[in-house]
Amino acid sequence: MAKTRELKMASSRRQVLKRAAVVTVGIAAPAILRIRTALAAYPDRAVKVVVANSPGGPSDIIARLMAVSWQQAMGGSFIVENKGGAGGNIGMGSVARADPDRKTRLLTSSCSGCNDIIPS
Repeated sequence: MAKTRELKMASSRRQVLKRAAVVTVGIAAPAILRIRTALAAYPDRAVKVVVANSPGGPSDIIARLMAVSWQQAMGGSFIVENKGGAGGNIGMGSVARADPDRKTRLLTSSCSGCNDIIPS
């Protein structure tokens, strides 16, 4: 009787360990499988850089210079798109509503004294 009880306890421990291993593998598998996609080249498609100011201003010039250096460093395409108006809210809103695929970036300025520094 004691041997039967010990055998049942041993088998239940084995079952618990097997189940724990299955759960661990089930949790770890998606993380391991994502490594391959994470190691893919980042700019596999064109990346859109949204400038929340009008074209020709300092933010636009900085965004275009940054896009050129990013293209040289990463080898992908970076497109600068100006969406000015409403104090930058139109551009910021379009980036907030963009797909979360890391292909849309925002460049804006929040300089309160820009009119004193940059003559209009």
